[in-house]
Amino acid sequence: MQEKKIVVGLASIWAGGGHHALRDYLFEELLPHQEFDLFRFDHSDKSYDQFNDAFLGKFPDLFDIIYNNIPNEYPAVSALHLVEECERFIKDVNPDVLIATNYGLSSAFALVKKTLKLNFVNVYAIPDYGRVGIAAFPANPYLKPDHVLVFDTEAKKGIVSELNFPKNDISVSGYVAKQSFIKYVAENEKKSKEELIAEVGLPLAANKTTYLVTGGAGGVINKADPLLKKIAALQKKDAAFKQKNQYLIITGKNEKYFKKITKARAKSPEWSNIIPVGWINHETYAKLQLLADAPILITIAPATINELLEAKCGPFIIHHSRKAQEQANVDFVLQKKFGVFVPRAKEVIKLLLKGISAKKNQDFITRTEVYRQERMKKKELLPAEICAIYNKHISPKRKNDKKNLKFKLDITKLLTRDLFMIFLMMLPASIIYGYAQYYKQKSALFKNKYMGALYNTWHKFWSAVID
Repeated sequence: MQEKKIVVGLASIWAGGGHHALRDYLFEELLPHQEFDLFRFDHSDKSYDQFNDAFLGKFPDLFDIIYNNIPNEYPAVSALHLVEECERFIKDVNPDVLIATNYGLSSAFALVKKTLKLNFVNVYAIPDYGRVGIAAFPANPYLKPDHVLVFDTEAKKGIVSELNFPKNDISVSGYVAKQSFIKYVAENEKKSKEELIAEVGLPLAANKTTYLVTGGAGGVINKADPLLKKIAALQKKDAAFKQKNQYLIITGKNEKYFKKITKARAKSPEWSNIIPVGWINHETYAKLQLLADAPILITIAPATINELLEAKCGPFIIHHSRKAQEQANVDFVLQKKFGVFVPRAKEVIKLLLKGISAKKNQDFITRTEVYRQERMKKKELLPAEICAIYNKHISPKRKNDKKNLKFKLDITKLLTRDLFMIFLMMLPASIIYGYAQYYKQKSALFKNKYMGALYNTWHKFWSAVID
């Protein structure tokens, strides 16, 4: 038992829904334990999320190249504009341990820690399974976390062998659905399909096979459009196929796509069993997963996987992914035999025509139970692991932090000329280094060891792209 309560900050940012989902999972897991004093932090910045939806979601091949090949110092420039809110949170809470679920946030907190000479433990919690691309792992000394928390042994292996992070500073824990979601499932899983349909208030039929078409928070759910058009076209010709199935499209925050499907339903009878669902609360979403027979996934992340497994909604049909970190999530599902990856719409149609056999459904449930029990055992060790991380990394100088918290970071005091020259040279390491050095009362904005890395950095990146 800890002698004093460990103050834990749990930080997230909108960059797809998975970062918030992991942060909230950690909060709910640690909340019952008296040794922790917990504080949640939501960064207000929306640029990561907008960039994901507007660019990365539309060009997955390019995203894959960037994620796996471009050095982190380039995308980590984005951490500079996150610093102000991160600094304010640190000063308000003064956490002993800070856990951030996004690389940009983790980088910003590291920058605050290094420049103000603070001694909290900066932990980067990685939501995704599998190997981590170099673009998403802070490597610069001013950005690097003290410890890394992952939920897959392959992730740990990759960080050690490919990113040269010390293996003793990486913890592997269990990741299942949130406690609140588990509670919703337990409260509703014995209800009949008719009861669930009545409670969610959607125009569904209990005697039809229900497919849940979902893509995280909805940012790229429009990638389902070609498939839905093929389904509607087939339903126009085949009344029996239409009578057999119905589709719930989780449009989430994507109001434009919600309106598009609503308009198609009003105009064309073949769209009448294709039902858009906007932003809903978590309990209603749990009920939709319980009443659905299988999901058709447009993006895939561990939080989605965990909830579907808890609701026994499967097997999965993965139709689209954004590659990069999502590719490892696809591989994870295939390895565990939770579903199939079917990127071509006409092949999905073939599966829908065959339907879901009772045997396939039972096999899925059996695998789900085995996996869930394994992960539940691992996640029980999470509180002890957070205590161990604190005890390993906390500095004897921690008591000095109250004095150092009085200092103020102000990036606006950097000369415009200096910023322009650094950006012009496209050397993010120098921006980071210069920014940090300035607030440590040094003047060496340009004369630093990173200047010589310019050629090597770009050579490595373009060699990987060309190969």
